[in-house]
Amino acid sequence: MKPVIAPSMKPVIAPSMKPVFSRSWTDAFGTAFIHLEGSTGERTMLLLCPLEHGQRVLSILENLDLFKGRITLAVLEQNHSTPIEAVLRFLEPKMVIALDTEGVISSGDALILETQISVSSTGLEYQHGGEFAAWHSSLSLQGSHGSSVIGTIAASRMSAVVACHPREIEAVLQKIMT
Repeated sequence: MKPVIAPSMKPVIAPSMKPVFSRSWTDAFGTAFIHLEGSTGERTMLLLCPLEHGQRVLSILENLDLFKGRITLAVLEQNHSTPIEAVLRFLEPKMVIALDTEGVISSGDALILETQISVSSTGLEYQHGGEFAAWHSSLSLQGSHGSSVIGTIAASRMSAVVACHPREIEAVLQKIMT
């Protein structure tokens, strides 16, 4: 005889389950990193965020519902090509959201950034700049064409990039994660 499970005995996943902030660190370029772990999954997403929007984006991430995979917030001390390229090489994310434009864009203009020498808050002296091609994201997220320094630099290393303003991050994450 098989046991009968009453409908009220079915396991329920509590809607209050939240992702967990698992670790944080900074790199030599002064970029602050925060890992947000969801449930087991393959999705690895990177949010590249200018310093002035870091606190707002962090508070948005604190209120996310449970998702599969990992989101890493990288709060950039300066929006220069070298630190952004270093982040992308180090983390090798599957997709990037660049938070530096007014609207959601899924393709961007080519950029020529003057080559300069900068010094990070950690004392690291580095060269940044160069030419970056126009781009179109491989994500199926609807967006317009526009200009995004962070998005264009990220798109030079990978194809799954979208750029938006921090106030739109919740809607963008919702679309990507569903």
